[in-house]
Amino acid sequence: MLTSLPIDYNNILDTIVENVQTIPSRKRYWLIRTNSGTFYDTFKENNFVGLDHSQISLRDLSRLRVRFHDDFLFLSAIKESVADFYTPDLETGERTKNDRSISLIANQIFKFYTQVKKGDLVIIPSYSSSKVAFGIVMESYIAEFSEEELDKIDVAEQFLNKRVKWIEDFDRVSLDPNIYKMFTAHQAITEVGKYADVIERTLQDFFVLENEAHLIINVQKQDGVNARSLFGLGYNFLEILEDVIYALDIKDVSSNDFEVEVNINSPGKIDLKSKIKKGTVLAFLTLAVFGGGYESSGHSLKSDGLPGLIKAITEAINEYRDREQDRAMQKEIFDQYKNKLDVKQVDDMLKIMKQVDDNQDKAK
Repeated sequence: MLTSLPIDYNNILDTIVENVQTIPSRKRYWLIRTNSGTFYDTFKENNFVGLDHSQISLRDLSRLRVRFHDDFLFLSAIKESVADFYTPDLETGERTKNDRSISLIANQIFKFYTQVKKGDLVIIPSYSSSKVAFGIVMESYIAEFSEEELDKIDVAEQFLNKRVKWIEDFDRVSLDPNIYKMFTAHQAITEVGKYADVIERTLQDFFVLENEAHLIINVQKQDGVNARSLFGLGYNFLEILEDVIYALDIKDVSSNDFEVEVNINSPGKIDLKSKIKKGTVLAFLTLAVFGGGYESSGHSLKSDGLPGLIKAITEAINEYRDREQDRAMQKEIFDQYKNKLDVKQVDDMLKIMKQVDDNQDKAK
């Protein structure tokens, strides 16, 4: 039996969990508008995001920052400069912008200049938000573009700019409906950290956020989702996982540890999440094995380049899967539900394996 093998799978899983990268608590998420889509292609094609700051020059903004290191005083100085930009009406003495509008503009400039940092995630919508792009901010300071870059970017003279590495873009109809709520904010820049879990599950199949590990099962069926297939998939997978836990003698892990958040929008996502990260990693590896293995760019689950500790687990799960006839029947049932829902393979398998491998080499 697998439990008699001289391998401590608990230690192996603990080591994997220790080396799996957790999304940093300092990472922030920003929705940045593109002037009704006008700048969407410019931002995408030139790998940056920008914010209009025509009310105050970058030179004056930098000068104020040198003078005021305290954020409250710096913001107050920006508000004064923005207010000065809007000349009072000669007859009424009132400014062309009211105090609320001036405060809003100053706060947007302040946020982009001081709070959008390297490693943050930005989201930009196209016209009518028909397309949405996600990217990682590459620098905390305002970008300095070369002459060649400036020639390509029409908005550079009046914009605060920061370079971005674009990750992916989606048609709006393919996004989680919960993301739509972000677009009700119409400010030039809005922090959207409360949608962090929805954003992350849009971009990856496995992640750890705020000490909770998430395993995302992607359902790609285009028309209506059959309830029996959906619940059958979940029940059958958790039964398989429970058997794997028993077969590998995994301690302090149970299929009861998981919560589930389901968004089946044809296509949609099933988010299995747990604070017991060891269980979620095991579920991740089990899903990959029972889902038919992982292959991408010539790599596979048993590739020599993958970390030995992960190979040990996946080979043990493979052995469990193939050992007895009832396992084959269990696998067949799981495949039936998986195929009916057109469940996508776990694409982040190679990424997490490489991540663990890289982290193993780092000095502790």
